[in-house]
Amino acid sequence: MKYLFALLLTFAATTAVWSQAADTLSEDTTAGLGAIDTLTDDTTAADTSVVAMTEGMPPGPGFQEKLVAARSLPLAIILCGCLLLLFFWFRVQVGILKSRLADESLSPGARFDLEQAHSTAIAARKTSKFFFWTVLLGYLAYVAVEGTPMYGYAMEWLNLAVRWTHVIAGIMWIGASFYFIFLENKLNRTHGL
Repeated sequence: MKYLFALLLTFAATTAVWSQAADTLSEDTTAGLGAIDTLTDDTTAADTSVVAMTEGMPPGPGFQEKLVAARSLPLAIILCGCLLLLFFWFRVQVGILKSRLADESLSPGARFDLEQAHSTAIAARKTSKFFFWTVLLGYLAYVAVEGTPMYGYAMEWLNLAVRWTHVIAGIMWIGASFYFIFLENKLNRTHGL
């Protein structure tokens, strides 16, 4: 229930922020057009032309209309639903493993295996929760900027973030490979032969 409330709260906050940003952007655009037009000789005619330009334009669709009309909405719902399902499944698994770890008659080997499975289930639960919020907020941000002048800027920043994340992940992968090769080479394989 608290996750549903958090989802609704996030949706409401995102809607409010993006509608405020859209209003500010339209006010700034109108002000910018007014400043450019005042460079002409007749300032009253310029102000009248700016008002006429903005009055004749129909307002763009709101965030809710864009969200409902988006073609990728079913895909986003399915993906978020799968991630939520994974989250709750791993949450149940953590509870089951925790109750099995409370048994005092476990052998040390079985306890070790259960502790490893418990920590893996916790990590998987946190990962699914992270990707759920990432997909949800990313999709809402995409719908908010689609069809606006900010779309190009948002895609450029996303491109930059994905590229640098990929570079850093590659460096970490290569570093981990060298580290594990170093550890394997330090094993004493001749001892006891």
